Amino acid sequence: MRFRGKNRALDDVQRLVLSAPSVDSVAREKALSEELSALLDAEEKFLRQKSRVQFIKDGDKNSAYFFRQVAARKSSNTIQVLHDCQGQKLDTFEGISVELIRHFLKLLGLRTRVLFNFLTNF
Repeated sequence: MRFRGKNRALDDVQRLVLSAPSVDSVAREKALSEELSALLDAEEKFLRQKSRVQFIKDGDKNSAYFFRQVAARKSSNTIQVLHDCQGQKLDTFEGISVELIRHFLKLLGLRTRVLFNFLTNF
């Protein structure tokens, strides 16, 4: 209900801005747009939580559906293959983990050096 009311109000204010623009109407449009965005974010979070609750309820039944969903989620959250800078294919846990550690150490080291140089020259 709140969403529909805000959406209608935003539509009205947008029509007003198009027909007779003013600082007040533009400010009101911006405020309504931000409120509407916050409501949409809240609704999205609610629906995501609701879907997780439904997933858990289905899991309580120990159904084949539940175990397929668990396997699919695990598979989609796993890095199966990675290619390093030389283009070599890494498909073992050890190879992937070594490459990821090397990559992120390189990134962190670069940022640390840049920040250090910035602070010492300031």
